[in-house]
Amino acid sequence: MQLGTDKFEVYLYVADADGECTYATEHRFLERPDAETVKVLFDEAKRHFRLVYDGEAVPGDFAVRVRHLDPDDEDD
Repeated sequence: MQLGTDKFEVYLYVADADGECTYATEHRFLERPDAETVKVLFDEAKRHFRLVYDGEAVPGDFAVRVRHLDPDDEDD
């Protein structure tokens, strides 16, 4: 029996208060990322949101999810 490699996914979502302007991204890791790494990625997502919407939309709704990926359910 071969044990699979643990994988983790960080999903980040940024939207304006009305949910009309949205930005979402995900990152995968072989080890669970620490809080500082998640914070850096979250800050990057907020910065990308501002770039995509040329600073005209203000981030007002956020989601951050760190999830352990089940090797049996993965596509790749």
